[in-house]
Amino acid sequence: MSFAISSVKDRILYRATSLKYYSTGLASIGARKSAGRFNRHGQSAMYLSFEPETALKEYWNGTIRPVVTIPVNFSSERLVDLRGGVSGMDSHWIDWVCAWKDARELFDNGDKTADCSSWKCFDDVIKRNMNGIIYPSQQNSTGTNLVLFPEHAILNTWIYTPVDPGSEIADANPVDLS
Repeated sequence: MSFAISSVKDRILYRATSLKYYSTGLASIGARKSAGRFNRHGQSAMYLSFEPETALKEYWNGTIRPVVTIPVNFSSERLVDLRGGVSGMDSHWIDWVCAWKDARELFDNGDKTADCSSWKCFDDVIKRNMNGIIYPSQQNSTGTNLVLFPEHAILNTWIYTPVDPGSEIADANPVDLS
């Protein structure tokens, strides 16, 4: 099996986050508390989009609610790139567009063995020392997303800095992370 490997260099990406976490919007707290497409409960993941409208559509996912969008200057090497397709890859990669929300619900209701194909992609990325995954948006047909696994990413191969010239994020009220 071979991966398409890409890098992103000095590109503005967009992070949509809840008002509750916007001052820590780059800490991936919400993803750690509740599983996402590519991360199980307790696993850190930062979901970003290449376009601001994709970030909003992904965050809303059919339900409009308050949101803060943070532009981020992002660079990373070692990214699995699914934009060109997944032919010739293991079955969990082929089925990455899976019912991960069902697995999350099973886990939330006590089935600690719940699993899905996209979470197995996370395992594969970590095993192969990759930093994250670039993938087509499922909410915006022309959009692209990127998930970074900051706790597992190789040091000095990625960087993200919020674009915050007015220090609005830095000056935000502290958030209770408990």
